[in-house]
Amino acid sequence: MARRIFGAVLLFGLAIISVPVYAQNVYLQVCNAGRVDIDVFISQAGKVSSSHVGSADCATVAESTGAMGPAYVGLALVDSRGQWGAARKLDLLPALPDGVLSRATQNISVRHGNANVPLSMQLLFRPRVPTCSTSQTSSQAAGLPLNATSAQRNAAAAADLNRPAAQTTCDTLGYTLNVEAYADSGEITFKKECDPCDKKAEAKLTPEERAARQRQEAVVNQAIATATGFGPAGAFLGSVVQRQNAEAADERRARESRLSPTMRMEWSDLLTALRNKPLSAGMWAVIPRNLVMRGTVSSVEVSKDTFEPDIEWVDVAFRESPVIDVGPNRRPYSAFNVCTSDRAILQQVFGPDFMTSMIGKTVEIEGETQGAVCRGLMSSIRVTLARQLRPVKSTQFEAGAVPRFVPPPPPPVKPVTAESKAAAEASAAAEAKYVQDLQTDKQKIDACVKESEQFTKAHPGDIDLIKKEYYACLNAAIGVAAASARVGTSTAWASAPAPVAKAAPSTPAPKAAPAAAPSSAAAPVKAKQDEQDRLAQQAKQLEDAQKRAQDAQKKTQKATACMQQLLQAHPNGLQTDPVAFQKELLACAGAP
Repeated sequence: MARRIFGAVLLFGLAIISVPVYAQNVYLQVCNAGRVDIDVFISQAGKVSSSHVGSADCATVAESTGAMGPAYVGLALVDSRGQWGAARKLDLLPALPDGVLSRATQNISVRHGNANVPLSMQLLFRPRVPTCSTSQTSSQAAGLPLNATSAQRNAAAAADLNRPAAQTTCDTLGYTLNVEAYADSGEITFKKECDPCDKKAEAKLTPEERAARQRQEAVVNQAIATATGFGPAGAFLGSVVQRQNAEAADERRARESRLSPTMRMEWSDLLTALRNKPLSAGMWAVIPRNLVMRGTVSSVEVSKDTFEPDIEWVDVAFRESPVIDVGPNRRPYSAFNVCTSDRAILQQVFGPDFMTSMIGKTVEIEGETQGAVCRGLMSSIRVTLARQLRPVKSTQFEAGAVPRFVPPPPPPVKPVTAESKAAAEASAAAEAKYVQDLQTDKQKIDACVKESEQFTKAHPGDIDLIKKEYYACLNAAIGVAAASARVGTSTAWASAPAPVAKAAPSTPAPKAAPAAAPSSAAAPVKAKQDEQDRLAQQAKQLEDAQKRAQDAQKKTQKATACMQQLLQAHPNGLQTDPVAFQKELLACAGAP
């Protein structure tokens, strides 16, 4: 029996590993991505457990064999004043599927030091139920026809002896929360990864372990390179590997972007960079992803969410980023602003009358720059924790406090030459002609439609004749190729002249045979038969293509299974005897 391990890391990244196991498992792991230690409490079925998680460490805080019932999760820390307690606020929750993680307000008694103290459990963890499944293997003998030969029966019996036994796989559901606590505000946020944990684990590796990992990666890469040479199946495997490598490269770049340092910008640099950003460039190519700014508040407005009226947004605008547009609701929009969907944050920092008390104050805002979440038409920062926003005395940063981000220079403007001007004019003329041709073709098609409607009234029920007349009109109006593409089938037959039967040959008989009269129904009948033959041929080609794809997929699956089997039996086969290893691999993949 094997198990499938599903890893849910914040946004539910999924990994599948097969190892021997005899039951389903569920576990919850918490990793500390910050510098402040945290305590994790689990309350489940009346029992409370706790785990202390230091900086750059991970701990399994809950696990079960089989299904796990609902569990309350509490996160506690020591703040900058030395007071221990539950986190004052949690950031936006990770988007785990199926309601796995939700907010809660359950109060329980926990053990801290030598006393029992009340603690608020802020989260409810409800993992899905793991399942087991058994793979079905088909019998070659059972699929033989009744008139199978002795050779076919013997071959099928031999294949059934070598077929793998049915295998049962069970789910192991692993969920990981990467958290970072802030002692200054007593708040906790959630991260996509725990970078300090990864670096700490990497630093613990011995030189021998690193060398072994490199050898294993080299073996896998060479095995993949060998497997990609198996004809169409190998080409299919190669395309899958290329796609996975591209996705891994994208994820590495996204991780580097998320972990980029927080930097400041001058307002003039920020607004100029946003205005001059090329359409093909992303926002983070011209401004930092993690940004800190200082500005003077010019307005504070509250509004209901357009799609979810229960959500209330507070938008904060700055004098340094004046209004550049007014929406249909007459509300102002600036190039850059700040917003939050939790007014309690602003009440905590600026008091209950924040809508008036914030006006004219200089504030510092820190967070991830985003698109059109707020009323900043070009960029904005969404505030989800109180520590992101604080009043300051000046818009100027202290020397050396935060590194300054200098936007890259705009691309040089190419000088206009006679050749480039002529090319631009030719391109514009070609676009104008294309649009004009589309309009002309549309007028011709509309005329054919009207003509066909009139023809239909004059010849009701004669579908073949009506279709022929409509196709012939389209052929004459926009050409056979364009007409065929429009209706999805060849229209050439509609414009071809109807075949005329030849006169019967003369004979010495006293009376000559009369010439055959032209048949007006011959052309539509033949065209209909040709259309049926063409459709049948297309269906046959599609069926053959599907069969070839299925065969290629089976070959790829078999080649992959052979590779895994040989690597398990001969881990160093490619180093010690690569020729023998490749021969055995080819023999395994080529076996019936």
